Amino acid sequence: MVTFVGYQIPSHAFRTTYQQQQQQAHAAAHVAAEESAAAALDRCLEQLLVSLLDIQSRARLQTRTSGKSAADTPAWAELLKRTSVAVTEILGQMSWSSFVTIMLGILRDTTPVMVKTALEELGGTLSLRAAITKADVPHLVPLIGALVGILESQMATKDLTAEGAGVQRGCLFCLKQLAGILGNHSAETWTTILSTGVKFLASSDISIRCEAISCLTTVIVTVKTSVLPRLPEFLPGLLEHVHQLLSGKAQDTASLLTAIDALEAIVSILTAFISPQLPKILAIVAQCATKTVQPTLKDSFSGKVVRIRGILCGDVPFRVMFGAFKETYGALRQTEVFSIFNDSLKKARTGDILSMQREIVDFLFTVFDTREDLPSALDALSLVALRMPESSFKGLFMKLYQWATQDGLQRKKLLTFYQIVERLTDALKHLFIIYAANVVSHAVTIMSAFHVEKSAGSISESDRQTETDVLITILDVLTRFFKYDTTGYFNADQCDVLNQPLVDQLDNYREPESYKRLVEHLIPAITGFSVCLNDDSLWKPLHYQVLLKTRHDEAAVRVAALQSIESLVESMGESYSNLLPEAVTFLVELSAEDDELVEAQCARTKATIEKVLGDSSIWRNAVE
Repeated sequence: MVTFVGYQIPSHAFRTTYQQQQQQAHAAAHVAAEESAAAALDRCLEQLLVSLLDIQSRARLQTRTSGKSAADTPAWAELLKRTSVAVTEILGQMSWSSFVTIMLGILRDTTPVMVKTALEELGGTLSLRAAITKADVPHLVPLIGALVGILESQMATKDLTAEGAGVQRGCLFCLKQLAGILGNHSAETWTTILSTGVKFLASSDISIRCEAISCLTTVIVTVKTSVLPRLPEFLPGLLEHVHQLLSGKAQDTASLLTAIDALEAIVSILTAFISPQLPKILAIVAQCATKTVQPTLKDSFSGKVVRIRGILCGDVPFRVMFGAFKETYGALRQTEVFSIFNDSLKKARTGDILSMQREIVDFLFTVFDTREDLPSALDALSLVALRMPESSFKGLFMKLYQWATQDGLQRKKLLTFYQIVERLTDALKHLFIIYAANVVSHAVTIMSAFHVEKSAGSISESDRQTETDVLITILDVLTRFFKYDTTGYFNADQCDVLNQPLVDQLDNYREPESYKRLVEHLIPAITGFSVCLNDDSLWKPLHYQVLLKTRHDEAAVRVAALQSIESLVESMGESYSNLLPEAVTFLVELSAEDDELVEAQCARTKATIEKVLGDSSIWRNAVE
């Protein structure tokens, strides 16, 4: 500082410092004024929001107590409309700090009706407002404590009124939104929300339970595997309530969507950690398959179930799935549970299946003993067989053969055995020769034993029906053998073995209905046999044996024999001309048949021969 005649002139540095101090003082005063103005504005906005929410609450209360909708009360309807727009605009312009401060005040100091209305606005704002920055997160955390406090107060007072239930639903919905926003902020945040949601799973109000389930689902989706330490605390209860929602006879759309969303989140995010609860999950998924849902929900619901099944069957280790499946199936005996297991089999690695081959086969034999869910068990056996090396498969087949035959003519076991063979042949196709010798030899024995003229003693109608089913299944098996024989397995030797027993089934007549069923499967077998042989010298004995059946005393047998001849003509084509001479005599005899059905079938057969061979003078020449 320089002094002139008693006057000190400030230096440039001093002036600069002084100016900065003045600016800071003015800025501080300005900030204080702005904070004071902001605080005043917040108080005004809070008072305004309180007033607007009070109007909304009164309008809704008036509507409920009057029994009329808002549309029937024009004044209240207009007030609701205007206040809703105003509230939305005000909340949209506020900062999160101001918004939270005001909301906390409203939630703390107002009536239950007002709290319910405020919660609706809070939930809507949290779900619709633009993305939240990291700086906003600390401002939202106090909301969790306030909402949890309201819920604890509700639980303490056991408020079961409409307003109380609405407040609880609103709080849980807001907590769900906050879980999605703040879930990763801190462990304390999501654990608080999780614990609160678990408490309300036991609510008697289904809508509150649904909100609690939805809240827990959001926590799982947000924090993912971080929730593992708390899994035993909430997962069993959550799954039980999901099961209850999905097993109910009549549920609204919201309940079903909430339940299936929760299940999808559990399965997709916690796949590797759900082993203890897998039997329960399988039971729930099986229940979903039989659930009747509204048409508008069907596609969405079904799509989620398919995704859940895909995750279970594709991502859960097969050994884990098999253990859970046995436990679940043993308890429920549901076909759909078996279907899930078969899907898992399809996706499992061959090594995993072969390592558990013994356990799988032992389980399937228990199903074969009871014949429950037999189609599903047959599918499972086919899937396992396709993965086996030939040596292992031969051992399995011999075990099946001994199981079916060691106790004599156990009709149910024989039926099961041939159904197994039928399914295996469909799966293995031309590889049927691995077990064909045993099957053909045994089938010949059974066809003879179950022939009406050779079976001794009287049996029950049920056993007789089972015998017919066994014969039909044997015929279906043989038809498949003939179809898939690409190596000439059925030669002259096999023709000698099969020819007579097969054709003899034409006169295995017991009663009209069962015989009709038998013939429907017998004719394709005889025709398939002739196609498979593909040799005139082998056709002739087969053809002649069928012709002999046209002289049977029973008219139905004569009709079936004629139908067989017609089918043979169609399959052989012009090659049938070599067999025609011996057929003419039999067919001419039948032309004078007294039975109308036999006469009509004879005419059809003759017409087919004329059409195939292209000669309409056959029968005229024969008569001459």
